Amino acid sequence: MKITVNGKPFVIEPGVSLEQFLQARGLDPAKTVVAVNGNIAGSQDCGGIILKENDVLDVMSFVGGG
Repeated sequence: MKITVNGKPFVIEPGVSLEQFLQARGLDPAKTVVAVNGNIAGSQDCGGIILKENDVLDVMSFVGGG
C-alpha cells in the first residue's frame, strides 16, 4: 500500500495505524504533530487512525535545544 510522507513515497502493509507507523520510525506520537490528508491528528487519536492507500502525511516532531 502506498502513502506519501513529507513529500516522499512510502510502502506500508495494510491495516497499519498512524501510531504504529510513527513508532516504527522511532517517533513518539505524543511529541509528533501529524496532518493526515491536511487534517491535524491529535496524539490521542493516532491509535485509531488506520492508514489507507494514497494517504498524505505531513510529520513534524519537536526537538529541544538551546
